Amino acid sequence: TLPVDAQQKFATKLLDRLRLLNSQVTDMLNYSHSGEFVKQPVSLTTFVKSLRGLYREKQVDFHTDEFDQSIQLYVSKEALIGAVSNLLDNALDAVSLERCVKCSIELCDANNLSITVEDQGHGLSREQQQRIFEPFYTNKTNGTGLGLAVVSSVVNAHEGEIRCESNVGIGTT
Repeated sequence: TLPVDAQQKFATKLLDRLRLLNSQVTDMLNYSHSGEFVKQPVSLTTFVKSLRGLYREKQVDFHTDEFDQSIQLYVSKEALIGAVSNLLDNALDAVSLERCVKCSIELCDANNLSITVEDQGHGLSREQQQRIFEPFYTNKTNGTGLGLAVVSSVVNAHEGEIRCESNVGIGTT
């Protein structure tokens, strides 16, 4: 048998690989939905807690207001959490291990939620920025090119908008 520390390392790697595989399959299924998601009321605090829970052991610094428990979102919780997770995972991939990714969630008014993901990674060229939301376009060797296309689809299905601002060598928001 393996020593306990080797078992933990192996289990962590296995879980990371399973999460990647799950993410790729989920991206493909969500892409096939063509923006059709079942929306239901969900508490904003529940949404934020769920998202924070997924990144408890990752280098993500969440900035959120203290939201009133009564604030409800009318969303597809899984699709929206999946979209934000995709952005966070991409940001984490872009930064070195000692750097942190920032995720800000704020309620702009009764009908508008702003979610910002910011990294200080390698950044994207102007050409990359223009293409990142296209299906099957990827900068990753093991990517499907569907992740950000799905993010865009989820945001559009929730009547939102998504923007990318990036500078090579400085980072991406």
